Amino acid sequence: MPPPISLTLHLGAHKTASTHLQWTLRDHKELLIDSGIRYYGPEYLRLRGRTLQKMFGLGDCAGSARRGAQDQLAFLAKDTRRVVVSEENFLGALHVGDGVVEVPFYPGAADRVADLAAAIAPSPLRVFLAIRSPTGFLGSAYSQTLLAGHFALPRDFAGHNPPARIDWADLVDSIRRVPGVTETVVWRHEDYSAVFTPLMRRMLRWRVGGQIVPNVAQIHPGLSADAVRQTLLWAAQGEP
Repeated sequence: MPPPISLTLHLGAHKTASTHLQWTLRDHKELLIDSGIRYYGPEYLRLRGRTLQKMFGLGDCAGSARRGAQDQLAFLAKDTRRVVVSEENFLGALHVGDGVVEVPFYPGAADRVADLAAAIAPSPLRVFLAIRSPTGFLGSAYSQTLLAGHFALPRDFAGHNPPARIDWADLVDSIRRVPGVTETVVWRHEDYSAVFTPLMRRMLRWRVGGQIVPNVAQIHPGLSADAVRQTLLWAAQGEP
């Protein structure tokens, strides 16, 4: 019998260059197919009915999947034995509606990973996750909060989201302890450029990982101090 299809899950996290990684893998999709790897990112996984929860019948979507978990994995793999998916929303929401980071950090993430690992057993599940310094993470999250229409002052946002909320250690530990997760790879956002090629070799295959060239586009740039001031002024004046 052929070996089971493996699933590699890149979880993000939010604000850790996840979109850059996704765009880079998308740029090399044909190379990956030729190398026996099928990649799926948000452009596929966020279409109606194509979330990981719906495709594999996880959590509230139990019983709604069109295929059994192994059949779904085979469908994604096509003629290969390795599937790579990247979806930071599988971790959960970055913050609640008023711009406050949830506590505990990403509640339910480990349970969702456990549901997926159990569904695809005996296929192995490998998990990849980037982390970021709490202050940098919250600074980037603040920009996203403004762009989402929650116009909190910087001091108010900082008061509602102290850096101690950002507990990567507990999150990583809860995920790596999930039965069926055969490997957990973690790197720092601050080291992303330095570890990019070793990361691609680990996530994909040694040879093909060395051929992956980073996307050069500037993706989701943050807001400058002037932009924040102007945005808050417009909000105070009732401007859209």
